[in-house]
This record gives sequence, C-alpha cells and structure tokens, in this order.
Amino acid sequence: GMDLNGLKEFVKDLTQSAEHRAVSRALKCFAKGQLDKAIEILSEAKAASPENADILFDLCRYQILANRGSEAAEALRTVLRRDPRAYQRANEMIEELRARHAPVSPLFDAIAEHFIRQDNFKSALEALERMKAEEIRAFMPRHRGKWDGLRKNAPDAKMARTSLHSAYYLALCHEALREYDPAAGIYRLVAKNNPEDLPKVLARLEALLAKDYQNAALRVAVGDLFLRSGREEEAVQQFALVLETDPRGGQSVAERIAEYLKEKGDRPELRFILVSAHLAARSSGAALDEMRPLVDSGSLLDRVVPALESLAASDPTRAVEARLLLATALARRG
Repeated sequence: GMDLNGLKEFVKDLTQSAEHRAVSRALKCFAKGQLDKAIEILSEAKAASPENADILFDLCRYQILANRGSEAAEALRTVLRRDPRAYQRANEMIEELRARHAPVSPLFDAIAEHFIRQDNFKSALEALERMKAEEIRAFMPRHRGKWDGLRKNAPDAKMARTSLHSAYYLALCHEALREYDPAAGIYRLVAKNNPEDLPKVLARLEALLAKDYQNAALRVAVGDLFLRSGREEEAVQQFALVLETDPRGGQSVAERIAEYLKEKGDRPELRFILVSAHLAARSSGAALDEMRPLVDSGSLLDRVVPALESLAASDPTRAVEARLLLATALARRG
C-alpha cells in the first residue's frame, strides 16, 4: 500500500491540480467576457486554498477589471502578507492593469501596507499618494478601529508590532491627506510608548516639518523628541526656530526645557534658549532668573550681555535688576 508520505504527496498533487484547473477555467471565462463567472470560480478556489498566489493574483486582476477595488486590495494584501517577495509580481500586474486603463488606485493600499511592514515609510507614503482621497478615507477605518481600541484599553502600554503597523498606516494616511496635526499626534504617542521607534518617528516628523514649516507646535514636539533621544544640539536648533517663526511658542518651549534642565542638570545652550523663550513670552522676571546661573558660571556671556542690555532698555520695571546683573556679567567677562 501507499505510505503516509506518499499519501501526502498524492493529496498535494490533487490540490495543486485543482488550483491549476480553477485558474485556467477562470481564464477561459475571462477570455469569453464572463468576468463575474471568472471571479466566482476563483473565489470558490480561494476558499479551498486561501494562500495560493496564482489564485489570488488572478482574482485580484479580475476584481479590478470588474470595478471591485476593495475586494481586489484584500486579495493583494493576503498575497503580500504571506510572501513579501511577491511585490515584484504585484508591480507588474499593476502596470499591466494600468495599460488597460483599469482603476488600480485601491491596490496601492496593499502596496503601502507591504512597505510599512518593511519599515519603508517613504515608499509607503508614495503608494498612498497614488490613491484618491476618498479611497484613502474608505480604507482608514480598518486600522482606525484597532488603533482606537488600543488607545482606550492600554494607552501607556508598549505597542506590539502589528499595532505599530496600524499606527504608522494611519499616520501616513493623514500625511497623504495633508492632515499634519493628527499624523504628528500619532507619531508622538508611538515615540512615547515605544522609545526604540524614536529614530523612525523623528524622521517622519522632520519630513512633516519640511512640508509644514510654520507649524510651531509640531516643531516643539520635534525638539522635545530630540531631547528625549539625547540629541541636545538638534533640540536647541528646533526650539530656536520656534522662537523665530512664532513667538507664541515661547511658553511651551520654556516649559519643556525647564523640565529637562531640572532632570539633567545645567546645560548652558539650552538654558539660553530658555532665556529667549521667556523673553519671547514677555516674562522678564523669569528671563532674569534664568540668566543668573549663566552669569555665575561665566557661560555664554557674549549672548547674555546683549540680552541684558536690551532688557534693561525695554522693560522699565526690571531695569534696575537687569543693570545690576549686567554689571556682574561685564565684570566676569573682564
């Protein structure tokens, strides 16, 4: 009789031939213009062999031609999740469908998801940008549900990889729709809960800032994340830019730096930004308080002296105090 391995091989041959037969039967129907029949044959075949790439690719192709975009995207997602190397074949199929003027944009959702799993956010965003706004919005709830549930049940917990993928997918959808604030909100939560993802998040937020240059709140967030990752010089640059582009950002910059200095001890460059933030927020008293330690340690006096001179001239209520500190600073500078 037949041994168990032989039996397994026999069953495998049978299923392979069933899959192959389904693909060729569907192709014949398609050639006769019976698109719905072709889709029906492959849907049944897929129920029996849910992971077969030939079935899924042809099903995807026919569904696009039948204007059933979201089902087609689902078929392509299944293939790419199972085998990332199928991306090349997916690309060829999309080109071939575009040559027939078929509406391929829903398929870019599956392509974007593929790139997110590879941590290639730039390519994922390019894929999403090839979709129509209403298509992006139609696909978002799939991930939004996961994300909202997560935020509700475990707002401070470290996120598993699949949850992170949903978070990045949603944030990149917002980017593609030019909704920068909700995108930034998601990135900041990711950075908070998964510090090991900080470099990735920072790269995205810097890309956002390049598009939304005047967004002071976003720039404060980026400065904050630089501080968290110990990149103080870059934090200083971002905070200084906030104060240049939007003096109203003074308050939030001041709060963030004060908190950091309390935790880490003195950092003259950051302290001077704190002084500038207080001056931008018109808090002369606070600015003077923060300049004292700089004068005492003789740090950055070339910047402290002009700041004190302009404060003495511009705020009569603090002029005496400013002049006294200025005298000490000039004596120290010698």
